[in-house]
Amino acid sequence: MRILRGVTLILKNKVMLYMLTRYVTYGMSFFVSMYAANRLGPYYYGVWGYLMLLLNYFNLINFGIPQAAQIFQIQNRENLYRRDAFEKSGFVLTGVLGVGIICFALYERIVGITFFEKYELGNLFYWICLCGIINYFNLYYSKVYRVKNKLLEIAFHQTFVVLLTFVVVFLKEGYPLLQWMLGAYVIAYSIIFLFYSFREGITFKGEFRFCDCKKIINKGFFLFLYNSGFYFIMISTKTIVSINYTVMEFGYFTFAYLLGYAVLQLLEAFSYLISAKLLNKYRSSNAEVVSSTIRLIRVNYVALFHGIMYLAMIVFPIFIRFVPKYAGTLLMINLACLTMLLFTNSFGYSTFLMARNKERVLAFIAIFSLGINVLLGVFFVKFLQINYQYTILPTLLTYFLYAYLCVYYGRKELKLDRGIMNVFEDCFPLRLLLPFIVAVILILCNITYLLCIPFVVYIALNGKTIKEIFHSFKRIFNKPEIIDL
Repeated sequence: MRILRGVTLILKNKVMLYMLTRYVTYGMSFFVSMYAANRLGPYYYGVWGYLMLLLNYFNLINFGIPQAAQIFQIQNRENLYRRDAFEKSGFVLTGVLGVGIICFALYERIVGITFFEKYELGNLFYWICLCGIINYFNLYYSKVYRVKNKLLEIAFHQTFVVLLTFVVVFLKEGYPLLQWMLGAYVIAYSIIFLFYSFREGITFKGEFRFCDCKKIINKGFFLFLYNSGFYFIMISTKTIVSINYTVMEFGYFTFAYLLGYAVLQLLEAFSYLISAKLLNKYRSSNAEVVSSTIRLIRVNYVALFHGIMYLAMIVFPIFIRFVPKYAGTLLMINLACLTMLLFTNSFGYSTFLMARNKERVLAFIAIFSLGINVLLGVFFVKFLQINYQYTILPTLLTYFLYAYLCVYYGRKELKLDRGIMNVFEDCFPLRLLLPFIVAVILILCNITYLLCIPFVVYIALNGKTIKEIFHSFKRIFNKPEIIDL
């Protein structure tokens, strides 16, 4: 009876249900990635990584339209007429984005892009273009549905691609598996689009106005510079590696990045749930409320992620044994983990700046950091000629710079002290910095059998923080309505 009662409570709790579906999906995604990497082999996994790189480019080059439209819908959630108008205008602009991909595909067909020949993409390129077009609409739908607190549809969106890929990964291997996995993406994206379209979460009753489109584009452009610059930091590193190293080495790099990013995904579900709520709460004119909110988020997200990543570093050597073809990538995997740690150190302040309409500041930070990453990447690869296992080091340095600048300008907006040490302490408090330094030393010295030490140091320095994290999650699960707008 207790088990049945527990299951009933989970099914009635939308936060628990959403988080459960996300973690089941992450588990499946991790398994699929590991299994596919083994059955494809480093070469074809490198080709698959390049296809996903192209899809990432398409997903990011959306000019901030989904995010800007969502912000306007949140800001006008009490005025249904204006909210619906922004909803419809955003949908039309999403269609324009799809036309852009069609033009790019026609250019490749007529003129050709010689660099694609290295990876022998052939017609696979056009299927990736189709995925990009459909996913523009799916991403926009997910933003609209989140404003309306419809988490079931979003959970289906985030689960179905992985589910279908999970099915096909057992059927083939080598190049045929590559084709089947891409086919699974096309079919899954199409079904998700139909599912969203017939769930009536988006209305087309709103008035379409060019002035609303202009507002979305103006706000979205700087959000695009922020989002694209931020994610392009890693994508530019992938691009540099794909150009300057062999297809197999790019396959190894893709595998290592995959494991580091897999841990980050564990908290992305939580981040997605609270992001819309944060945008609304950060609009408060009460500086104390905003400051306490930022602190709460940085404790419950940044600190938690650091602990999970150190724990993952202890476990990864076990996973590597199941994919012997990638046995030599453990060093790169650990460096990717450290890079992801710095990825999260900006959390709280970046969302705060977005809510305060500081898109230009965020755009400057992102583009400046992107430029630094490209310069460092080219310098490390071309002049220092580093082994491919160390190619992620420029990104590690860049993400720290990015996080530091976000904290600096966030504190400026809050009228807090912006001295170097004050900003550094806020960006990377000593309780998180010390285990990070220990991890860096052990990894660079290749003393992997002692990687339990950073986790022990983290636990010793963050006892109170861990208790606070536990109470925060307990509160969210007991009162799921607190995430609603």
